[in-house]
Amino acid sequence: MGRQIAIVMNDQDEQNFLTFLRSTCNIALFEYFAPTEDALRVEDFHPERTGHWTYRIWNRSYPWHPTFGQTGPKSHNPDQVGWAYISNAQAAPVLEFTRSNPAGRPGRIYWARTFSATAPLRYDDASFSRWVDRVWQWVRNNGVKADKGNPSSPYILPGAAAD
Repeated sequence: MGRQIAIVMNDQDEQNFLTFLRSTCNIALFEYFAPTEDALRVEDFHPERTGHWTYRIWNRSYPWHPTFGQTGPKSHNPDQVGWAYISNAQAAPVLEFTRSNPAGRPGRIYWARTFSATAPLRYDDASFSRWVDRVWQWVRNNGVKADKGNPSSPYILPGAAAD
């Protein structure tokens, strides 16, 4: 089963989030889709959100070798046919980070864990889960629940709250 936490972050909150992640481990950051395999690996979240909504964050303390695929003609976006993506992320030691929409739609941080794995995980998921707990705790310590009575309500981080 996967785990997720809903978030609302602005650009500064995202930078603070990356700083926190990098303080916990060596991470690699990947765009969800990119024109080439090389363009998938990035150092930071893109300043423009359009076309740069979702990222994968690999905790490199856990072994994994990303494999790449290419979008086909039935791609969700016809302008991205032939683009690269990571095809084995569903069972990988990665978090999926979907950015908040400045118009108010929350983003999320998601770990698939065994939800979409077709074979046993090839990393220590109990240990990875403890790292995920630290990430969730950072969000809870730095954010404020939008609706305390609603368990699926997003955590609003300080920069987004001030906007």
